[in-house]
Amino acid sequence: SGRVLFEDHGGADLGGFEPFQGTNPSALLPLLAPGQYVGGPYLKTHLATNFTQFGDLKFFGRPVQSLNWETFDRYARLYNIRWAVFWSGPMVRLAERHPDYFQRQARFGYLHVYELNRASNWAIVGSAQAKAQPDRIEVTGAQPDSSGKLVLSYHWISTLRSSVVLRPQIREDDPVPFIAVDNPPERFVIENQ
Repeated sequence: SGRVLFEDHGGADLGGFEPFQGTNPSALLPLLAPGQYVGGPYLKTHLATNFTQFGDLKFFGRPVQSLNWETFDRYARLYNIRWAVFWSGPMVRLAERHPDYFQRQARFGYLHVYELNRASNWAIVGSAQAKAQPDRIEVTGAQPDSSGKLVLSYHWISTLRSSVVLRPQIREDDPVPFIAVDNPPERFVIENQ
């Protein structure tokens, strides 16, 4: 029903603190716990498409020390984040200040696992459910806004194909556009070819 946001660590100097003790669990998570993730695992790649990074005390390019709930919630809605895994002090403190929103589910060593108290929606504009597989997104229950626009919480690339007309649309400060559809049917499929 949503994505998992995982706070990664890519080797930045944290004053001797090492949350993963020399391992890189974020690369294995989709294999060990299948789902859709946002956050890592490529913190040191300097590409525009790497905007959605979360680790080494940065949250989508912002220092976690100055992150507030309103900004976090805005991104949670943009990327349909439903669960979060934090290890840094500033992020854990943010969650502890908002326990009605960040509902703690588990703790494993330094890792705190939260379920976010927010409705799932795979659309940024309008509403939709989606099932994603490699190179394929099945959209169901698509309901555009009052102007007929639907913007999905998936990034647009030029190789996408569908029975509906897809177009790119920039949202917030993410430099990579999202998938927009005008007057969509209730069900359609998007494939990467």
